[in-house]
Amino acid sequence: MSADMTAAEVVQSLTGFDEIAIEKAFGVAVEGMATEAALLRALAFVVEKRAGKNDAEAKKAALSLSRKDVEGYFTAAEDEPMPEEPVTASGKG
Repeated sequence: MSADMTAAEVVQSLTGFDEIAIEKAFGVAVEGMATEAALLRALAFVVEKRAGKNDAEAKKAALSLSRKDVEGYFTAAEDEPMPEEPVTASGKG
């Protein structure tokens, strides 16, 4: 599966319930994700949940993605998941 949204669009669509689910599943708030890959996995987790998977299934799906796959999971119109906190090399430059 892949998202029909950019990572930035998923970030903007997060509800409080999504944020609670991310923190519960990954042990850290969205804003505290240490790496771009961790943030993208958390967002993939949300997309998988929205597609009907329970928390455990969604987390397994997100964690099972390779780095290449998690980076390609979202649509390509993406520059930064959170532009105010750039995580990609081009965003930091």
